[in-house]
Amino acid sequence: SLRSLVAAVEFEGAPIVGITGTFYDNPKAVRFELSLENTERWRDAGLPLVVVDGSPGKDWVAAAHRERGAIVLASEVNGIATQRQQGARHALNGGAETLLTHEPEKTMMADFAESIADEVRSGTDIVVVGRTKESLDSLPPYQRRTEQLAGWILEKGLHLPPDALAGPRGYSVAGAQTLLDYPSKEPDMNNWIYMYQNPLDARAAGLEVSGKAVDLIYPGAMVAEETGDEGFDRKRGDQFKLQLGYLMPMADETPEAQAIAGIVMDSLTTLSEKPSRDEYTDFFGHLEENLAPHGYQVAA
Repeated sequence: SLRSLVAAVEFEGAPIVGITGTFYDNPKAVRFELSLENTERWRDAGLPLVVVDGSPGKDWVAAAHRERGAIVLASEVNGIATQRQQGARHALNGGAETLLTHEPEKTMMADFAESIADEVRSGTDIVVVGRTKESLDSLPPYQRRTEQLAGWILEKGLHLPPDALAGPRGYSVAGAQTLLDYPSKEPDMNNWIYMYQNPLDARAAGLEVSGKAVDLIYPGAMVAEETGDEGFDRKRGDQFKLQLGYLMPMADETPEAQAIAGIVMDSLTTLSEKPSRDEYTDFFGHLEENLAPHGYQVAA
């Protein structure tokens, strides 16, 4: 049909297609406003953005993003991984050859999109888009501490590119297949773990994985909202617990990687089932001390 033919060429010729997922229930939320700014910047850069929206009964979320130039799909299955998979599938079916998945509030991603596309075209199948020192310094302090620590552990223990806790990923068509193959519908898998499993699967399949640091400055409105907020700080601890608990048993079979993995796994066993912020703070302090002999340095 004409409709399917149009869909088949929707993204042909686009240097890169952005993919993100949204879920909002408050039109005054800082993150919602930032997601609209992100959409506008993709539009102004002349690049397509696919937004998979799972907001419950909130047609205004989809409408606001469409008004700013995004292609908005209704989420089939809500979740961090499934919404990105749906967006990636739509883009690939429309002829896209390079994808950039990212969080909707990362308002500067369009600025770096074409340089990430260049990295993919040079032969890389998955680009782990990390952050420069200036970018890391712009994070809320607690998030900077936890994500720098986790990124160092994943680099030393699994040889992932630096700063793997940063969310954006560039994909070739072959790299994107690892995203589509990710078992997001299995219990406890529809979350951020896909970000690490994809590069590991790609590497195991002989695909090329690289890292690229960009000056992605954290929006000031989010820094103000999240700094010192107990709920956000506990969320960062929960993410660390989930992600490292899943990944460290897969550490490389080298003495150093195994030693680091052992320290992390032993430390995780000391956490209660639902740790408080204070418990997490003590946990990170002890873990940093235990990893210092292996070269970890606490950020100034």
